[in-house]
Amino acid sequence: MLLDPTILSIVALLLIANGAPILARIAFENRYAWPLDFGRKYIDGRDWLGPSKTFRGVIAAVSASVLAAPLLNQSWKIGASVGLCAMVGDATSSFIK
Repeated sequence: MLLDPTILSIVALLLIANGAPILARIAFENRYAWPLDFGRKYIDGRDWLGPSKTFRGVIAAVSASVLAAPLLNQSWKIGASVGLCAMVGDATSSFIK
């Protein structure tokens, strides 16, 4: 049974969205690595999200998804939505940990 091309393109966008922050970290090293939680601490003294959740990562994920979406026959709005949802999910899982 073949998979629907739309589902495959959304999965590809998710992979791109999750890989873009890693590539941005390699390219920019410590530059522009402003934490999403603004360095705030939780009651127990730990970071809310951790040092690896940055605005740079979110911008990279959404931008990469927006740019890749037309190549995968999706609108840029779908790309932006997938990139943003991937980063919200990532941040949420980091908070829960």
